[in-house]
Amino acid sequence: MKRVLALVFSGCFVAAVFAQTDSLTPASDNQEQAEEAKSKEQEPDEPRQDGKEEPAAQKEAEKGAGKKAEETGAREGSQKEEADDSDAREATGDKTADPKQGIEYAVKIPAGVMFGQFKKEDGPYLIEGSIIVPSGQALEFDPGCHVYVGGKYTTITVFGQMIAKGTEKEPVVFQSASKNPNPWDWDRIYCRSRNRCIFKHCIVRHSNYGIYVENGSVTIEQCLFETNSLHGVVVKNSDALLYNSTFRRGHVLAFLCQEGANVQADSLTVHDNITGIACADKAYLSLTNGKIAKNRNGVAVRNGASVNIVAADITRNKIGLVSEQEIPKKMRQMVYANVVDMKVVSPKEMEELLKPPEGVKSIVLPKTKAVIKTSDSFEPGFTALAAPREASTSFIGNVETGFTYYLPDSKKHPVEDSVIPQTRYIGEHSDKWYAGLQPEVTIFAQGKRGGADVNLNADMYGNHWVKQVKRNMFALSMNYEDQALLIGDSYENISETSMSGRKITGVKYTGKFWDMGRGMNRIHFKLAAGESEPPKDSGDHDFEIPNDTVESGFSQRQQMTYLASLSFKPTRFSTVSARGIIARDQEETTILGKTVSDSGVPAPVAAQTGVIDGSVVLLDGNLEVFGEVDLGAHDTIPEDERGDIAWYNPGVGEAVPRVFGLFNPDSITHGLAGTIGANGKFNGYDLGIAYTEIRDNYFSAGNPYLEADRRYATVEMEKQVTDKLEVEAGYKYERTSVSYELDEDEQGPVDKNKLSLGGDYAFGEEKPTLSVDYDVRLETNDDMGSLNVLDSSASDTAGDGTITTTSYYSEVDEEYLALELDNNFVVQVKQRFSNGVDYSVKYRFLWENDLSEYPDSTEMDTEDSWTNELSTRVGFKIGRLLKNRTSLTLKYKKENEDSLDSYTYKISDNLRVNIIRRKLTLNLKGELSRRLDHEYDEDREGDSFFYSQYILQGVEGELKYSITSKLSAAIMARYERAYDENEGGENYTAKIGGLHVTYLF
Repeated sequence: MKRVLALVFSGCFVAAVFAQTDSLTPASDNQEQAEEAKSKEQEPDEPRQDGKEEPAAQKEAEKGAGKKAEETGAREGSQKEEADDSDAREATGDKTADPKQGIEYAVKIPAGVMFGQFKKEDGPYLIEGSIIVPSGQALEFDPGCHVYVGGKYTTITVFGQMIAKGTEKEPVVFQSASKNPNPWDWDRIYCRSRNRCIFKHCIVRHSNYGIYVENGSVTIEQCLFETNSLHGVVVKNSDALLYNSTFRRGHVLAFLCQEGANVQADSLTVHDNITGIACADKAYLSLTNGKIAKNRNGVAVRNGASVNIVAADITRNKIGLVSEQEIPKKMRQMVYANVVDMKVVSPKEMEELLKPPEGVKSIVLPKTKAVIKTSDSFEPGFTALAAPREASTSFIGNVETGFTYYLPDSKKHPVEDSVIPQTRYIGEHSDKWYAGLQPEVTIFAQGKRGGADVNLNADMYGNHWVKQVKRNMFALSMNYEDQALLIGDSYENISETSMSGRKITGVKYTGKFWDMGRGMNRIHFKLAAGESEPPKDSGDHDFEIPNDTVESGFSQRQQMTYLASLSFKPTRFSTVSARGIIARDQEETTILGKTVSDSGVPAPVAAQTGVIDGSVVLLDGNLEVFGEVDLGAHDTIPEDERGDIAWYNPGVGEAVPRVFGLFNPDSITHGLAGTIGANGKFNGYDLGIAYTEIRDNYFSAGNPYLEADRRYATVEMEKQVTDKLEVEAGYKYERTSVSYELDEDEQGPVDKNKLSLGGDYAFGEEKPTLSVDYDVRLETNDDMGSLNVLDSSASDTAGDGTITTTSYYSEVDEEYLALELDNNFVVQVKQRFSNGVDYSVKYRFLWENDLSEYPDSTEMDTEDSWTNELSTRVGFKIGRLLKNRTSLTLKYKKENEDSLDSYTYKISDNLRVNIIRRKLTLNLKGELSRRLDHEYDEDREGDSFFYSQYILQGVEGELKYSITSKLSAAIMARYERAYDENEGGENYTAKIGGLHVTYLF
C-alpha cells in the first residue's frame, strides 16, 4: 500500500486499531471536559491580535452563547432539524455518520511539525495536539479523509499551505474526537501564509473559530460550517474567495471579516446563528446571491467597512441589519421581512458585537502591529441591492465662514518705562476701525461621478495687515481611477537627504499603471512643480508671513522646486525608484509668495539632486532591506539670469547634465549622500538598523537647509514581552563636522552618542499603565579655548611709598576636550475608567552636565543645569451632558550660568456642556501661567541679582447652536493679558470676538 505520511518531529507516527472506548478520545467524558473548561478559566488571558486586552470572562461567555445558540437550534424540533441536515448534506456532500458517533478506528497523529499527503484508505486520523505546517511545505487531505481533533485547545497552524479537497460524495471532515462533542472542543485551523490555502467540499465542526485566515489567502468552496462555538470563518488582512458554502447551527458570529479583509463571496447560506455576517472597519465584502436567514442578527456592519451585496436575501432574522448609522431603504433593498429590518447601535455596542478572536495559544507569534492595507478604490459604505447599480453621482462638503475681530492694547513695560508694541495680534497697526477685522472661510467639497471625483480643500483669510487674501491651505484635486491631478498645496516627504516635509504650491500629477492585483500597481509616476515655502522668521502678527526685511545670513528667498519620480515594482515585495529634483532661488519675481529683502543673504543658487532608492521584503515579510543614494550640488546663478522667471523656465536642460556630471571621483567623494538599512522581526523582536552619510559638499535641492558633512547610525529594538509589558531601546551615533581639523577650523569633528530606553506596563483593563523612558546623550570633540597667560609685571613706587604692581597678560589658544553629558528621565502613570474618568501624572528630570576641560578654570561647569517638571491631567464626563479636562504643570529649572533659578506653573481647563443635546453646546477654556526667574547679571545697574516674571492669563468661551441638521452658528469671545518684565517683553491686553456659520451639503 502506497502511503505519503507527514514528517513529525515531536514523536513517531503510530498507527493502531482501537476498540470503541473512552480512551480513544482525550477529554472525552463530561468530567474531563469540565476540568478542562475550569483550567482554561484559570489561565491568564492571551493577547488579542490587535494588541489590546480582552476581558478574562469573554471566552467562557462566548462559549456559553455558542452553546445556548446550539441548544436553541436543537429546540427547533427534530423534524425540522432532520430536514435541514438533509438539505445541507445534499449541498455539501456530507455522507458521514452522525457526528456524535464514537470512533472505532483512528491513526494517531501526535503534536508537532507535520506535512505531506493523507489518503482516505489510511485513515481516519486522530490529531492529539496542536500541529504546525512549516513554511515551504504543504499538508494535503484527499477526498473522504476524516480528521478527529483531540487534546486541549488544539490548533492546526499553517505557515506553508493546506489543501483539503473532498468531493460531493466524499467530503473532508474536521470534527471533535470526543464521544459527546461540544462546540468548543478544539480551537481552529489557523492559516498564516502567502500560499493560498484551499478547502473544497469540507465540513468543520466543534471548533471555537473554524478557519481563521490572517495575513494570507484562502479559497473555500462547497463547505459546511456547523456547531462551532464562536465563528465558522474569520478573515483578517487577507484575501478570501468563498463559494456555495453554508454556516449554520449555533455560531456566535458565523462569518467575521476583520480589518484588511478582502472577500469575494457567492451563494452563501447563513442560518440559525446568533449573528450571521459581520464586517469591521477597513474590511471589504462583495457577496452575490445566497440567503441570510433565521439568525438573531443577519448582518452587522461598522461605518468604516465596505459591503456590497447583490441578490442575496437578508430575511426572517430577528434583526436584519445592525449598523452604526441609518442606511436609506433604497440602499438595502434585500433587507426585508425581518422582525426588525434595521437597528442603529452605538460604536460601543458594535464593539461588543464584533469582539476580535483570541490569539493562537499553541504557538508564540511576534507581537507586531500589522499594517492594515486597503486598495486605493476602497470606499466605506453598505448596499444590499436586487441587482448591480452603477456608481452614483454625489456632491458633499461643508462651508464655514465668518470673521474674527482683534482688539489688542499694548501696555507700558514695567521695567524699561516704554511701550513695546505687541506683535501677536493685528489691530494696532492702523487707526482704521477695520484694522482688527479678519474675514475667514474654510471650504471642503467632494464631487463624484462613476470612477472620477473632485475634491476641494481651502482655508483662507484676509486682513488689513497683509492687504491680500492669505491661505493656510488650498488644494484642488481631480482623481480618475489610478491617476490624480492636484492644484495648490501639497507636501512631499521622501527622505531627509532628498526631500523632507517640503510644502510645494503648484501642480502635482500622480499616476499608477500596470495592475498587479491586491491593490498593487507595478509602476508609480509623479511630477510636481511649484513654489516651495521659505523658512519663517516669525513675521509680525502672523507666523505664516516672513518679515519683509530680515538679516539671516542664509537664504530666505522663495524657491521654485521641480520633482520627477518613477517607481517600479519588479515583484510584489520589491521597489526601485529614480527621482530628480531641481530648485532655483527667486530673487525678484514670485507667483504667490512675498519677495523677501535679506541683507545677509548669499547669492541666489540653482540646485539639482538625483536620487535612486529601493527596498525589498524577504523571509515572508520578516525582513525589509532598503537603500538610497543621492548626488546633489548647487551653482550660483549668474547676475544676468537672476531676474529670469523660474516657474516657466526650470532649466531642465542644464540641470540634468549637471546631475549626471556628478558621476566623477571628486563629486562622489564630496557630493554624495546615502542611506542603507534594514527592518525585521526576529523571535518576537522588532528590529531596525540604518546608516546615513552626508558628505561635505552635498547639497539637497529638496531640503536646502540640510546640514552636510556628517554621518550617523541608528539601531532600534522593540518587543512585546507579555500582553502587558512592552519594551524598546535605541542607540544613535552621529559625527558632525566630519572634515573639520582642529588646526585649521579651531574645532575637531563632534561625536554625539544617544542611548534611549523605554517601557510600558499595563496592569489591566481600567487599571493604571506605567511608562518609563530614559535617554542619555554624550557629546565630545576636540576644541580650542583661550587662556590669559601672565607675560610680565612692573612695580611703581609713589611719593608716599605706596607700591603699585601692574601685570600684563596675553591671550593664548589651548586645545581641550569638550564633553557634555545629558540625562533625561521620564515616568508617567495614566488610567482610564469605564465611567469616563481618566488621569495622567508625568514627572520629568533633565540633567545637563558640562564636563569640558576648559583651559580657563572659571568656565568649568558653567553650562550645567537641572530641570524638574511635574505635569498632571484629570478628565471626567457626566453622561453626554458634560465633559471636562484640567491640566497642571509645575517646573523648576536651575542653571549655573547667570545663577538662574526659574519657577513655572501653568494651569488650564477645558469644559464642554451640551445644554440642549444636539442643538446647543457651550465650550469654555481658561489658562493661567506664571514664570519667575531669579538670576545674576554683572552688567546690570544696581543689584546684580534680580527677579523677573512673566504672566499670561486667558479665558475663552464659544457657544454653538445647530439651527438645522446642516446649518449651525458659533459665537466666540476671548480675553487675554500678558505681563512680562524681561528685556524686550511684550505687555498687552487683547479682546477677541468672532462669529462663524457652518453649512453642510
